[in-house]
Amino acid sequence: MISAAISYSLANDQFALDRLRKKFYPHMVKSADAEAFILVTNPVEVKGTAFRTLAKEIASVDTLEAFMKKFRERYDSSFRPRKSSDIAPSNSKAKPLG
Repeated sequence: MISAAISYSLANDQFALDRLRKKFYPHMVKSADAEAFILVTNPVEVKGTAFRTLAKEIASVDTLEAFMKKFRERYDSSFRPRKSSDIAPSNSKAKPLG
């Protein structure tokens, strides 16, 4: 929801922002993202530096999440730690150090 609002705001689409705010405001004000939702759905000319800072933070989180998703899809199964039950027991006794 926040990403959509940022997209509309960056596109200067005040109509879409107004529609988004009207439709989702009652639900979003009860969420943990209430402050961010209110900030990004404000009229475009009101936002200022707080909006730009929030947009950068959200963009960096989205970028990291996208990277991690692709990383897991590609490498997750090959890098899973082995369980101790997967390791065959050794017949030789370990020698004490020292």
